[in-house]
Amino acid sequence: MKFGYVQALRGAWYLGNDASERVQYFETLKKAYGICSKAVHTGFLKNETSTRVLLSNAQDLCRKALLKRLDEGGEPDWTKLVLGE
Repeated sequence: MKFGYVQALRGAWYLGNDASERVQYFETLKKAYGICSKAVHTGFLKNETSTRVLLSNAQDLCRKALLKRLDEGGEPDWTKLVLGE
């Protein structure tokens, strides 16, 4: 599996409350990772409204994950999380 896929999958599972929310988060995080990866490796970032909106949404999800992590006080058990415990 590619790193961006795994990160998007884990982020979606960590933040999402139901399947439809997880799918939405997964798509946002996966697309954002691809855009950022391309920017890092090529030095090019499209200055389009859709790109700015997507990256802003991904930034909001990262903020949400950080705040959730601070509230929980520890690292999640990814195996239990992904298996639905």
